[in-house]
Amino acid sequence: MNNKGVKLRDIYEASNQKDAFYLMLNMANNNAALTIDNILKSQ
Repeated sequence: MNNKGVKLRDIYEASNQKDAFYLMLNMANNNAALTIDNILKSQ
């Protein structure tokens, strides 16, 4: 799985919950600014 530049849409479209969970972890590990504002912009 490519962990660079994970977008919220990737999480929504993940084929299963495990993939979605790992994508969320990677967003956090990449210090993505997970503010409500940025989450809304990224959709």
